[in-house]
Amino acid sequence: MLSLFNLFITFISNRLVAPLMRHKRRTGILLIILALVGYQVVNYQKASTPEAPVTTTPTVVLITPAGSQTNGTFSAIGTVQAVSEAQLKAEAGGQVTGVYTEIGKAVRAGAILAQTENARESAALLQAQGSYEAAQAGSAQGDSGVRDAQNGLVSAKNAAVTTYKSTYTSVSGALFGTIDQFFSNPASSVPGVRLGSSYTEFLNKERVALQKTLPQWKSRAVGLTAEGNLEAALTEAEVNTKKVVAITDAFIDILIKEKQSPQYTEEQLRALGSSFNGVRAGLVANLAAIDGARSGLIVAAEAVSRAELSGSGGGVTLSGAQLKIALGSLRSAQAAYEKTLVRTPISGVVNAFYLKKGDYVNPGADAAIVANNQGLQVESAINQADRDLLAIGDTVVINDTAKGTISAIAGAVDPSTGKIAIKISIADDAGLENGTVAKITLSTIKHVDSSVNPLIVIPLAAIKLLASGPVVFTVDADSKLVALPIELGPVTVDSVVVMTGLTADQEILADARGRKAGETVTVATK
Repeated sequence: MLSLFNLFITFISNRLVAPLMRHKRRTGILLIILALVGYQVVNYQKASTPEAPVTTTPTVVLITPAGSQTNGTFSAIGTVQAVSEAQLKAEAGGQVTGVYTEIGKAVRAGAILAQTENARESAALLQAQGSYEAAQAGSAQGDSGVRDAQNGLVSAKNAAVTTYKSTYTSVSGALFGTIDQFFSNPASSVPGVRLGSSYTEFLNKERVALQKTLPQWKSRAVGLTAEGNLEAALTEAEVNTKKVVAITDAFIDILIKEKQSPQYTEEQLRALGSSFNGVRAGLVANLAAIDGARSGLIVAAEAVSRAELSGSGGGVTLSGAQLKIALGSLRSAQAAYEKTLVRTPISGVVNAFYLKKGDYVNPGADAAIVANNQGLQVESAINQADRDLLAIGDTVVINDTAKGTISAIAGAVDPSTGKIAIKISIADDAGLENGTVAKITLSTIKHVDSSVNPLIVIPLAAIKLLASGPVVFTVDADSKLVALPIELGPVTVDSVVVMTGLTADQEILADARGRKAGETVTVATK
């Protein structure tokens, strides 16, 4: 490159400078040309000379964990709400026919705030009330029938007791007063029939059996009540009476056949026969009374069953079913009528009211908001990643002034928001207004191993993740970076807890991104 440049200079000297030197007038022009050529030569040489490379060292900032300690917080936006709040809507469409409240008015639970047209529902309710009252009257009438039937059953039971007792009296009277006069010793094991006949053995046997039966019958007759086993008692009375009737028939047959007797005249025999016929008639009447008492019990029990079936007793009854049908219709009519009323379920203050008399509203239209403005809470939502950083009972700061406590955390993500809902209870004197938006500052530093004291928290940017594990960098005496292995604890939004490998006063790089061990750096002065 220089040889070409020398040839160019020689050419200029031979071709331009030498001829010009012969003419003195052209000396000035020659000097100007030479000056320009010299300037270009100098610039060409500077451009052809390569510059030496410039070397620089990165500047870093050192921090200590104690000096960089942050509060470990993050913010969220929430809405101040009443703990007890009801957003009321119109359940039935139609024209608003009545408005009974206004904004700011205190109302009690159950108060009617407004109503829509309900002439048809009111008429249906009145009709249902009439049907229910008619069913009640029918049920009461049925209950009266049940009571009458039950009274009839009680009477039948009392009659059965009387029949049982009177039958004993009649049978024992016939036996002791009439029949025993024909036994020589009726209370012995051999009673001894005074009239000889083919019935002697039968009569002696039956009379001996009655010696045991009659005392037992008498004892049961004394203790029998209407609550006892009346059917068994009547059967017992019937069996004993028929035994005495059989004895009576035997004596009547003997007296008919006895034409002449050393003990009795013919006239006496006829009189005795008449007496036995009278006894027999009385005993047969007792058997008829027993049958009547038994039938009376059956009829009275059936009457009670029929009455209970048509009454409103404890079982499934006709009047009870009719009463339930009427009650269902009444409640259905009441529900339809209630839908025309805007009724508050809670006590509080009317914070908003959207209805005007004469307006037409559709079902589901907003009607009012009633809330207890003295008991407030803040409702917010957090990301799923922050869920494990919070716990019920944690203290939060609201609008940088008021304090609150986390009272509830949802167990899953709300699909409509993609976040987890939380609720924060606040004091009554927190100075917050219901319905306003509030800034919530939440602490994310959690309790770790109690042996770590003090708590070492550093920015996330100060950590570099290597294949061997996380490290931080410090600067040695030769201004070179030295890697310090550490063990990480819980991670917050923008910081991390260091479990081991670092002390609170250890100086480390504030930003380890792009740095490597052994690199020479310049420490920035504070």
